[in-house]
Amino acid sequence: MKILITGIGGQVGHFFRGFEESHDLLGTFHLVKPAMPFRLEKMDITIFNEVRNVVSQFAPDCIIHCAAATNVDRCEEEWDYAKTINIDGTRNVCEVAKEFGIKVVFVSTDYVFDGESGSYTEEDKTNPIQSYGRSKLIAEQFVRKLDNYVIARSGMVYSNLPNKFLDWIKKGIEEKNLTAVDEVHCCPTLAEELAECTIRLAEKDVHGLFNAVGAERISKIDFVKKVVTTLGHDPEMVKPIKQSDLSMPAKRLRDASLDISKILSEGITFSDMDGAMTKLKAKLNEG
Repeated sequence: MKILITGIGGQVGHFFRGFEESHDLLGTFHLVKPAMPFRLEKMDITIFNEVRNVVSQFAPDCIIHCAAATNVDRCEEEWDYAKTINIDGTRNVCEVAKEFGIKVVFVSTDYVFDGESGSYTEEDKTNPIQSYGRSKLIAEQFVRKLDNYVIARSGMVYSNLPNKFLDWIKKGIEEKNLTAVDEVHCCPTLAEELAECTIRLAEKDVHGLFNAVGAERISKIDFVKKVVTTLGHDPEMVKPIKQSDLSMPAKRLRDASLDISKILSEGITFSDMDGAMTKLKAKLNEG
């Protein structure tokens, strides 16, 4: 199967390595060319002709659209930034996909909800409370106009990669100053499992919307403690704080957990926290 993956330089994109053995992959990047064991092309999703040229030349069976503006606070402060990448970029990908009859697997977010109830299903009403969530929800509307699409809503994506969530925890451990919100819940998702999930959704004859997150709902502080333990430190060093103690431009969800019953019925699985920590530790041991 020929699969084009946008945003190959991102956290999820890193974990498509290995799938080139079973598929013909093309990864696209915007600024920095990552080291990947398959073909790469520079492509700015916000420029329609660039998207059309790359797609028409490669002629994929499916586009996995991972490229996005994911800095929630920057999206809040710079709507044009969020709009240009998340909305205009996705519209370009969808218009080209429609022209050539290509399936699209779009990675969306739990931030399309308001976080008031949690354990959201695919049928629950959306109500984003910040610009990032609004931009991704609008992007979903372009995807839904396609004849052949899958939307995979994920959230709290993490991995062993540098300059991400794990580095923030390591810094807090070193400085003996590690705090986490205790009243906020989510379903943390391993980036490697989300990458594999999108490949499986590309392969399968499925259509529509799927929640795609880790299999366990957990508080932010308990999640951080799990990671601290996995790193070989005392989890009691993590001190609780309230969401109201943090000064951030964008609102965060109180409960961003998603119900994954639907995707499980398709045979696509995600790890609970113990299983995820075992995988994370293995990646850390690999160096």
